[in-house]
Amino acid sequence: MPSGSPTTTAEDRQVLYVDFSNGPGPFPTNTSDNSSLAIAVASYMASVNDGYWVSAVPQSPTLDLQDGVVHTEVQLTGSGFAGVIGRHVVNNDSSESFLLCGIGDDGSASCWECVADHFTKVLAVDPGAFTLRDINLLTMTIVDTWFAFDINQQMVGEGSMTRDESGNWGVYAEGEGGQIVAAFQWLSVKDPVVVSKNFDDGSADPFTVGTNSYGITTSIEDGQFVATMPSLDERMRSTFNPPPEQPFGNGLIEARVSIDGNGSVGLFARWELDAAANSAVSSYACYLHFDGSGSCSRYESGNWTVLITSAPGTFVPTEMNTMTMRVTGTRLELVINGKSVGTIDDDALSYGKWGMFYVTHSDDPAENAVARFDSILILDMDP
Repeated sequence: MPSGSPTTTAEDRQVLYVDFSNGPGPFPTNTSDNSSLAIAVASYMASVNDGYWVSAVPQSPTLDLQDGVVHTEVQLTGSGFAGVIGRHVVNNDSSESFLLCGIGDDGSASCWECVADHFTKVLAVDPGAFTLRDINLLTMTIVDTWFAFDINQQMVGEGSMTRDESGNWGVYAEGEGGQIVAAFQWLSVKDPVVVSKNFDDGSADPFTVGTNSYGITTSIEDGQFVATMPSLDERMRSTFNPPPEQPFGNGLIEARVSIDGNGSVGLFARWELDAAANSAVSSYACYLHFDGSGSCSRYESGNWTVLITSAPGTFVPTEMNTMTMRVTGTRLELVINGKSVGTIDDDALSYGKWGMFYVTHSDDPAENAVARFDSILILDMDP
């Protein structure tokens, strides 16, 4: 489970944005016998001959970022491969180390970990996993040793790398079977970590604890955020997400959770609120239910639509379960304990807040439902 150190606002997390139509910004321009980096046709143009590669990262100022998400749009001409790199360092012997994810002119895609100029493939993308366009949006996210790669807002894969250190972030091009010309339109780098929290220190911060008007009591007990829900004549649900409540479209939310009693616990994304009515307008929500099943639904216009389900007994709800909900573009995926519950394309909701919720289903006044959160991670993967 990735962790990381959260920053307080979206503005704090934006590290670099360069629109290459206005010039190279902090990126170098130079020419050698086998490659060149230049501004041309309102883009940052990397031209590389067959059998050679070039990496380009900000020079003044440089970046020194450990966890990050990098986006760029790139147009390929010729034969070869181009992509984005993260955690780039120049070693004492002048060799380079970094993580690279990119695409080929033939519609292929892959990720490679380069350590001291030696490349190891760490993600192979199946042919047809994405549609090559004239200009392609590439997104690479790294947190701890976990990484994910998206193309044109489609999830194409994730994996792990060996290095867990800070470095520079930028672009890459390599000629394969001829010269490649990669025209990068713009580049964005930011820290994706909105929240990374366990409760081992006994503090709820940035969350709040207490008893709300429905009688739901939240507290920190034995290093966990605990919500105790008394039963009423109808379902109760309570949501919480950390201030500042930052809306975004693409991201990941992951938590270690359990539920005791007749209830459910879960995660939500792209949640929108009618502030005047203090009620939800729309949301994607993924559940772990008391019967050991998992599911995801969409709430919109007062109606719930089930999108993903698994059979009862698939999971043990009273034990700690790692729930991972990822939403990118139109794709929603739920994974519990490393097992995919389901993936679906749905284009109804595009933007909103992210957080956690808990629900009781019982009308027995003697029965409480207790939801526990051991840890929580929220990543903003928007440009």
